Amino acid sequence: MKFCGLLLGLLTSSLLVRAQYFSAGWTPGQPVAPNPTGTPAATASYVPGSPDQQGSGTKQSGGFSGFLSKLGFDIAKTLEQPKLWDKRIPLITDENYNDMIVNEPLTEQEEKDRIWALIITVTASRQEGISKIMDQIFDAAYNETVIAGDLPNVRWGRIDYINVTYLTTKWNVWSAPFLVILRNRGQELRFYKGHHLRLKETALREFLQTEDWKYTPIWSSPYAPGGEREYILHFIATWMTTIYNLVASIPRWLFYILSGGLASLILNILHRKQPAPRQQQQQQQNRPGPPAPTPSAQPAQPTPPVPEAGTSSATSPSSSSNQSKAKKRKK
Repeated sequence: MKFCGLLLGLLTSSLLVRAQYFSAGWTPGQPVAPNPTGTPAATASYVPGSPDQQGSGTKQSGGFSGFLSKLGFDIAKTLEQPKLWDKRIPLITDENYNDMIVNEPLTEQEEKDRIWALIITVTASRQEGISKIMDQIFDAAYNETVIAGDLPNVRWGRIDYINVTYLTTKWNVWSAPFLVILRNRGQELRFYKGHHLRLKETALREFLQTEDWKYTPIWSSPYAPGGEREYILHFIATWMTTIYNLVASIPRWLFYILSGGLASLILNILHRKQPAPRQQQQQQQNRPGPPAPTPSAQPAQPTPPVPEAGTSSATSPSSSSNQSKAKKRKK
């Protein structure tokens, strides 16, 4: 009975709700509404999605980039690297150095006046600090020079220390940051360490305008360009570039596996257990001794003859003395 009463109540309420949508119909004198000829314009409205829908794209992209980063492809680093520096300053690499600097098409007068201001930086490797400050000062000085246009003979360039191997090795540069003043198509080099410079963009511009770099001696060691031992650094730089290109082509996950396996092998060799002294003694005792020499047949040696008492020619000293005494008595 209770179920039947509940069902009857639900039916009644549904009929009342449906009755609210019944039209009263057309009454005489009421104007007829014109039929719409076009499609009704939809009202522009923004319906925010759920948090899961909003973050689905980010999660998918993050998961994909994370998957690729595990395979050795760092997409985030590749996309963020161009934002570190001013794109108007060209990057000097091992591949374009000869084309841009050594073989630059210049007249005789332009070649005498040409100055290259190069900065060697490590900001791309996230080793910031003074390298990042020097990058900012270098970019600001370049921007002011472009606006002023007062240094037409100076060209600017940047060298990424992490990705350039041949040039830095051939120039005997093993740390960064460095400011390099290059002239005579790379035959005259002057190096300035970042810690020894005044970190202001105006100071860098004045340094180039007044040509104070002329007071610094040119790198003129036997390993410098044109030196007697230049070929040594050239040989080392060539081999280091080959090794770097080979290692860089290995995916990161495979490099981790190989380096970890090699490290564990070296540790096992260095920390292998040595037997205790007692065990060494027992092992030495248990080892079989050298075999005994076999008896060899030797020829019998002849025994010396035994002299007889009456016929022996050799007499003892006491008997000879007794005989001499007896002879004296007979006389």
